[in-house]
Amino acid sequence: MCSVKSETPSNGQRCVRLLQVFTLATFAPICAEYLSAYDSSTGDPLVLLQGLIILAPLYGFAAVLIRELVSRSDLGMRGTLLLAAAFGVVQAGVIDQSMFRESYLGIAVWDQMTKPTQIPQLGISAYTATTFVAGHVIYSYVAPILIVESLCPASSRNRWLSRLGVSIIVVLYVVSALLVLDEHLSIEDSHASTTEISCALALSMFLVAGAYSRPQRYFESVGRFEMSATWLFLIGLIGGISMDLAAPSWLGTIVVIFTLACLAAVAFFARLSRTRLTALAFGLLLSRCLTAFSYFPLRGDVSALQKYSHNVFFIVVVLVFGMMSLRRASQCTLAEAHDG
Repeated sequence: MCSVKSETPSNGQRCVRLLQVFTLATFAPICAEYLSAYDSSTGDPLVLLQGLIILAPLYGFAAVLIRELVSRSDLGMRGTLLLAAAFGVVQAGVIDQSMFRESYLGIAVWDQMTKPTQIPQLGISAYTATTFVAGHVIYSYVAPILIVESLCPASSRNRWLSRLGVSIIVVLYVVSALLVLDEHLSIEDSHASTTEISCALALSMFLVAGAYSRPQRYFESVGRFEMSATWLFLIGLIGGISMDLAAPSWLGTIVVIFTLACLAAVAFFARLSRTRLTALAFGLLLSRCLTAFSYFPLRGDVSALQKYSHNVFFIVVVLVFGMMSLRRASQCTLAEAHDG
């Protein structure tokens, strides 16, 4: 009952789906930028709201587009992860170019983050390249998609937008990306080279091609194991904390890669219902809220009151969204089991 597709939605269904688009377009940038509380905007409600004007199209519409592509081609979780990785590479390698920068936004500790794992031949830091792309995959796209879809599981497999709607989303995403790129090019001294940008685009296209390939029959033939929603929540929570607290060193990079491999193995080989996927996403988002208490913003003059009130507010946002989505996903699972 909860996953039946409707090719001709009613007016009420259209309104619900547009509300889901709006919710994801707002929730994704919050997860991508505001939960970590690293910027000078921390604790400033007006600046945070103004930031959504650019961040909602940049992160939110990218998340909506990923979700629509997966829904229209039935790409599943594997396709979602690969498309999210493609957008993450474009974001970090082409749009804000943080993957290749020698300095970034005047962050004083930038050298401490990048130099220990610098790979001169590639022009990247292994630590920042890994954490930036992984952060976009998890927090900018996949986790927000799972949480928002579970708020209304009845349409989790449906298209939310018409072709015109998708076209508008694409245009607004590109415009916001170009605005961000133009700002970075105008204020930063360090820029990615043409070769570096070309490599990032080539890698993103490779990931898109992988998303649309069909090796899932192999994964379907492999024996899968059961995991409870509680365990998946804890895996997401502990995994997220491990990645966020990993030091910017080769050992820290190995910890991040190992944790990502474990999360990917769970996603590919565990039997994950909607409820279990939501629990995993909930744990990951909550981990970012908790680790944000362990440091102050990397730039700007932010008071302790601003910092911790910001943290508390967004941890409440994640708790509300996470618990609501878990409850709705569980109800849908029970309904499906009853119908079966």
